[in-house]
Amino acid sequence: MLPSFAIPLAYHGVAAFILFKGIRCPAKWRNALLVPIILLLIFSLREAHHVDVFPGLGFHFGMLQVVTILCSPIVLNSRVEKKRLRKATKNCNMWSDYRVYNNPRMLSCSTREPIRTGERAPLWGILIQSLPRILIPLGLELATTVLAALILGSCEASDFSAEKATILRRLWGGSVSLHELAVRFLVSVSWIGLSISRLTLFHTLLSIIFVAGLGFDTLEDWPPLFGSVLESYTIQRFWGKTWHRLLSASAVLWARACIDFIVKTEACPRLRNFLVAFMVFTISGLAHAVVAKSLGETSTILDIWFFWVNSLAVTLEVLVLEVGKVALSTLTRGTRFERNGWKTYLGLLVKPMGFMWVVLFFLWSVPRLMYPKIYSELNQPAR
Repeated sequence: MLPSFAIPLAYHGVAAFILFKGIRCPAKWRNALLVPIILLLIFSLREAHHVDVFPGLGFHFGMLQVVTILCSPIVLNSRVEKKRLRKATKNCNMWSDYRVYNNPRMLSCSTREPIRTGERAPLWGILIQSLPRILIPLGLELATTVLAALILGSCEASDFSAEKATILRRLWGGSVSLHELAVRFLVSVSWIGLSISRLTLFHTLLSIIFVAGLGFDTLEDWPPLFGSVLESYTIQRFWGKTWHRLLSASAVLWARACIDFIVKTEACPRLRNFLVAFMVFTISGLAHAVVAKSLGETSTILDIWFFWVNSLAVTLEVLVLEVGKVALSTLTRGTRFERNGWKTYLGLLVKPMGFMWVVLFFLWSVPRLMYPKIYSELNQPAR
């Protein structure tokens, strides 16, 4: 009898084995293999709460099932190019299949040969290079935990009620306290910061296993999941430059396929880009909602709402920036600003204002997503 935490791992392991071996199957069998693969992944997702032995692990394991479901048809229908290896062996074929399978971000695959045992980097060298990506996430996790204990220690369930989730109307009326603003700031920052720290930690530990332990890759094959926070001076750049692409890479392919099937937008590429972006945010919202539901969370419809609001914010940003550029070009025509390059002056203003806009947007939107979940958790009867 398997322990409860091993059941979803077993489901995922069998699905991954079928998917991995299915890459080399004849094309007529590949789509048939999708049925058992997706069913096993759904069973694994339903049992994901058993894996939640570490904060956030159950949620990220559930997201792994969703990402694998999205990637499975893409992986099975990928045409694996034959590598020019020194010796075409079964191991080489397995290695090239692994490069296709273990690539949810759709990164460009290296064409080099598998690393021989004697050529592997020493474990101590890998650990030293990976140390910052281990210590920084752990430090961020600890700092957030301490800060949460200091600020949330005096909070009650009513601090996360539906009334407290809204803020714009109450700010206008002057009924928002400094304590409430501190709680909103902590919830907003921790939602982003803990996701970055935990995913970075999991990603680093897996890279050590696959680089130093198994010798399948080099550290260059495991680039950082997240970009620089300094790139996040618009909502669009936050999701496109800073946030990871574990889900969005496959979601973009599905979104393009759906939009091209439903609507003919060749004559208007901007409309197509907007619809594809909206579909990607919708897929992300649905994925988060499904995983949250499998973990027993409430108000999962808010996950979809959150990503729709972000999609709307990105659209508004594009419109405002386009109108702003046209207006500035018209107003500065023939002036020294045009001669000196008004884009230089604009850049000095846009980035600070952009960072402020992003912070304010998430201070408004994240609590509306998280407060109902926290309120429900705090009001659950003691087990």
